[in-house]
Amino acid sequence: MTAGKETERRSRRRSRVLLSAILETPAGNAFVKLRDFSCTGAQIESDMIFPVGSELVMCRGEARIPGRVVWATETRFGFEFLDPIDEAELLVHIRGSR
Repeated sequence: MTAGKETERRSRRRSRVLLSAILETPAGNAFVKLRDFSCTGAQIESDMIFPVGSELVMCRGEARIPGRVVWATETRFGFEFLDPIDEAELLVHIRGSR
């Protein structure tokens, strides 16, 4: 990723959260923690790490958001949404899922 692209991505407002979510994967569902998100992606903490490029679906409440893994460490990874989301819509689902 180029420095300009990274700066553009990071310039988006990120909401820090600590919420459970489910990832739909080819191997089945994985329970994960959503650490932060913006309209273009999220940072996810998980016991399972997926290879960069993996396409998954993040589920929280009624929200189902397809995306791909763009970076990974031993316990966290970046999840880029395939299409930008309306943060307000996701927050409605998050607040309704407590």
